[in-house]
Amino acid sequence: MHAGRKSLAILTLALALLLFQSSCFAAPAEQHSQTTAGDSSRAFGEALLLKLSGSNVEYDKSLGAHAVFKGSKETAFDLHNRKLTYADWTILGGQKTIKKLNLAGTNLTDQELEKLKGLVNVEQLDLARTKVSAKGLAVLQSFPKLQVLSVRGIYISDQSAQLLSKLKTLIALDVTDTAISNAGIASLEKLTQLERLTANQLALSESGCKSIAKLKRLQLLAIDKTGLTDNLLNAMAPLTSLRELRVRDNDLTDAGLETISGFTLLEELDLGNSKSIDDAGVKKLTGLKNLRLLGLAGTNITNQTLDTITVFKQLENLGLRNTRNIDDSNLQALTKLKNLKELTTVGSKITAKGRNYLTAHFPQLHILY
Repeated sequence: MHAGRKSLAILTLALALLLFQSSCFAAPAEQHSQTTAGDSSRAFGEALLLKLSGSNVEYDKSLGAHAVFKGSKETAFDLHNRKLTYADWTILGGQKTIKKLNLAGTNLTDQELEKLKGLVNVEQLDLARTKVSAKGLAVLQSFPKLQVLSVRGIYISDQSAQLLSKLKTLIALDVTDTAISNAGIASLEKLTQLERLTANQLALSESGCKSIAKLKRLQLLAIDKTGLTDNLLNAMAPLTSLRELRVRDNDLTDAGLETISGFTLLEELDLGNSKSIDDAGVKKLTGLKNLRLLGLAGTNITNQTLDTITVFKQLENLGLRNTRNIDDSNLQALTKLKNLKELTTVGSKITAKGRNYLTAHFPQLHILY
């Protein structure tokens, strides 16, 4: 019996070595010498074997200085875009102390996610662009501390939204570019504790906007490319706790900015590529005294708006990309923004002379042109 166990252990170790040959955790050849890559491979292989054989030797120590995938004392794992082996997933599933796990773009499927259900301390999880299905998402209920979740770019629909609505500890959720409809968004009303919602590239309707408006604790809302109109935005007027609003690439006009003017706690506002917004619309925003970031890329504003925004004394970041009516003639207005640190002028008519004028006034100013 003892000999049989020993043979099984040897077979397990040999299999693990074979599995490791395809592991993505070996250092890339173009970045390291063959010696370094070999050392890294041996270090990780030793760690892998120790784990699979049930050794009590510390996983961290066996990896040593060549660690790419760090050990059991680590709380954050960034594995995005890696292709993990069966053995890799098995080891990952045993890292009970993990709090932050980025699996975006990996070869994760429902089967691999099932292996991770023991990670009961996970607080932040990124599953973007993986092959997890609605069935697989049921595993998320095994994570009692989960607060931040991204399912961006996964083909999940309203059934999945119902599963997500059961995750009562969530405070941040990203459902960008999924197949969730407005009916699915209605399911998310149950996440009353949600503070950050990113739902770009969904097709919003009035019912969906009214559902979002029920999330009274929202501080961040990102709904780029959602077909948002002035009327739809008005349906979300109750969201007076918002501090960040991103509504790029939508169909908003100056009338819609009347609704935004009611979000008086806003610190960041991105209206990029709202081609119907002009000087009159920006004037409606002058009550937003806490703004630190203002994105006006691709809008129809003129130099007159540069005078208007001088009321934003806290402004640090100003986006003027593709504002083709903005030139050098009124840049002196921007010198009143004493906290300005970032300015984007790509596609505007601001010249090198104008940029030099601004940097002379703001030595700390970074201009992207």
